[in-house]
Amino acid sequence: MPVRNTLIKAILFILGICVGSSIIYYGIYPFVMYYMQQITAISASFVLNILGIHSTATFGDIPIVTANMFNAQIVPLCVGDIELAILVSAILFTMDRTLRQRAIGVFLSIIFVFVVNALRIALTLAGGVWFGFNAMVFLHTFLFRLVLVLSIVFFYAAWYLFPSGFATLIPNYP
Repeated sequence: MPVRNTLIKAILFILGICVGSSIIYYGIYPFVMYYMQQITAISASFVLNILGIHSTATFGDIPIVTANMFNAQIVPLCVGDIELAILVSAILFTMDRTLRQRAIGVFLSIIFVFVVNALRIALTLAGGVWFGFNAMVFLHTFLFRLVLVLSIVFFYAAWYLFPSGFATLIPNYP
């Protein structure tokens, strides 16, 4: 019976992520996506300027970050929209955490994804400035996605383990 209950919980968790992600992606994002793109463009430009690379963010139909001769259009995928929807849904559907813990997790995950994306975009453009176009293409096509997936998994694991995880990992934890 415990295996069956665990399986049912796992299936409901996965269904919750799918349904929750769809609701976020199609119900909320259309109203806030341009603002998310603007925040990402401004943040990436800020990081580039900290790195000593003159950068500007311009806003038209699509926000653009310019660093030296490279222009990056900040499209919805650059914001980490799919990853954020999945992460938020996973946190919301983690039923063995309190509603307060989940609310804090959602809030922190939004900040985390924005910071990671700003760093990813800035470092990708910086790679282009420092090492040339081919380096930027490599950073964008491979490391860009890898870093996002790993950071999302890391954030969820850290969030999940933080409230009570140490008590289960360390025997006789006070």
